[in-house]
Amino acid sequence: MTTDEFIAWFDGFTRRIKGRPSNKDWSEIIAAIGRIDGASPLKAWFEGLLVKVKSAPTENEWAEIRRKVSEAQPKAARQKPGLNESFKSFSKKPAQGTPSARARTNYPGSKPFGKK
Repeated sequence: MTTDEFIAWFDGFTRRIKGRPSNKDWSEIIAAIGRIDGASPLKAWFEGLLVKVKSAPTENEWAEIRRKVSEAQPKAARQKPGLNESFKSFSKKPAQGTPSARARTNYPGSKPFGKK
């Protein structure tokens, strides 16, 4: 599995367990780390961590692990898709004298906004 696939798996796994992992959950995480292909900074960090954390991690260790995995995600994957883009169109005001297609559409039989 690639690092990105591990990150996706880890995200789903941590949502399922709700809290810090049990010894059984921790062994599943260790097995998944072993399935990461090639060398990656995240895999190397986990291998260093496994030297000192033999059983399920403490609350502080678990928080550090989750933080490290979330930092390893590509920036695009951390953003909610389309959320930032959807608000950009509302924040821009049209230039003076330029009608906005949504706000100033004249319907048949109606007068332009702001005119009597």
